[in-house]
Amino acid sequence: MDIEEKLENQNEIKNELEVVNQEENIEKSQNSFLESTIGKVINTGCDIALRTILPNAIEDEVIGIKNVIFNEGIKSGIKTAIDSAINLGKSAMGIVTGKFDSVSQAYTAIKSGRNNR
Repeated sequence: MDIEEKLENQNEIKNELEVVNQEENIEKSQNSFLESTIGKVINTGCDIALRTILPNAIEDEVIGIKNVIFNEGIKSGIKTAIDSAINLGKSAMGIVTGKFDSVSQAYTAIKSGRNNR
């Protein structure tokens, strides 16, 4: 390696460290906002609004996804949304077939049936 390559590598590492520090600062700012009184009021308001407009069968899942997005970020929220949709689909299939992969799927099916009466 010559000196120019070493300098390039050092600059790349320095830039990556700056990005990580910026991301950590943003995360700290977001967390402090969410823990503040106004952040808690906004979070509770979102929960109330979601419970008002969503069917009972899916409101807990959607609120759970919202909480993951607020606390862990959009990437984790997307993963949670996908997992939740798969689990909800399996619960619906369990209603038709009578076979469930887990107790949580059976609970979801029972909860949605109970709320539709």
